[in-house]
Amino acid sequence: MASILTKKKGEYTLKDITSLGRDLLSPRTHTDNLPLLISFISPESEPSVVVKSLDYLRSYFTPLISELHSTSSHSSSTKCPGSEDGDDSSKTWLRSNFDEFVKLLLDVLVSEQFEDTLRETVLGTLMEIVILHPAMLKLLRDFLTKSYDVGGVVSVMALSTLFILMTKYGLEYPNFYDQLSALLVPSVFVGKHRARFLQLLDNCLKSSLLPAYMAASLTKKLSRLSLSVPPSDSLVIMALIYNLLQRHPSINHLAGTDENANEAIEHNDSQPEKSDPMKSFFWEMDTLRHHYYPPVSRFVSSLETELTIRSKTTEKKIEDFSSGSYATIFGEEMERISLQVPLAFYETVPTSLFEESDFPGWTFTIPQEDSKC
Repeated sequence: MASILTKKKGEYTLKDITSLGRDLLSPRTHTDNLPLLISFISPESEPSVVVKSLDYLRSYFTPLISELHSTSSHSSSTKCPGSEDGDDSSKTWLRSNFDEFVKLLLDVLVSEQFEDTLRETVLGTLMEIVILHPAMLKLLRDFLTKSYDVGGVVSVMALSTLFILMTKYGLEYPNFYDQLSALLVPSVFVGKHRARFLQLLDNCLKSSLLPAYMAASLTKKLSRLSLSVPPSDSLVIMALIYNLLQRHPSINHLAGTDENANEAIEHNDSQPEKSDPMKSFFWEMDTLRHHYYPPVSRFVSSLETELTIRSKTTEKKIEDFSSGSYATIFGEEMERISLQVPLAFYETVPTSLFEESDFPGWTFTIPQEDSKC
């Protein structure tokens, strides 16, 4: 063991980490292995090293969290448990290492060097800690609030975790839906985190915590967004809007065409309530009814019909629409059997894409010498 502990950090293999972890969990605990294993939980480490170290550290700390809850980490002691300073020093040392472990987990969570799978593993560990150690709730909330500003998938993961803390652990976070609304931009539909975001969005819109004015604001913003995203995303957005209208009958009047409605509303992400969304209306639905992609126009028309017979309809499953893309649209069109054969008749064979008379001074014929190339 002494030879393993004297290695440099970059020289450790998975076999070495396994040996360190097993010794840490053995009846004769090798507590001097603890700081070393914690040091591997770092954005600079290989993902396999992080996962392997995390498995052993989670198994080590889980039975001790209830004891660590009442122990302060503010101490200058750096001695391991079992030293001559007694049990209090041992607990303080353990709490100090536990706090460092949590800090490094949070660093890994927001690091862009790792795939989402590893982040999910780290996030799962953090949630286990919150369940067993309620005092960590405030620390995690403050950290996730800062993580939201990172952008991209980190913002989505931060809000997703905050939503879990709000619904399952009673966390108060009044700005949640404001920050969720701020993420509704076209770029969120083209990233790797698209599916995760759509799942988060649908779950959040089901919550009883969503007030009517915010439901109206989100619906209005989604409807505007549907005009600037690919057709497959327009379908997802319309499904989300339909579910919102089903869950909040008080905003159904927005789906009408009230000429007295306030169309000149400027959406305010920081304070949606000041946009007065309840006085708006969804003129975008009429635009989508004439969408160039037939499934979108048909879907909008069917939604309008279904909203009039609410008792006979159910909410749309977002996962049924979230896998669409230009590739799937192209594939469906290629597989579709046309009932009519398109015909084109020309008295003379065309030699160019456009007629020269349409563009005076331009020529679209290919020179003879170039056509041989």
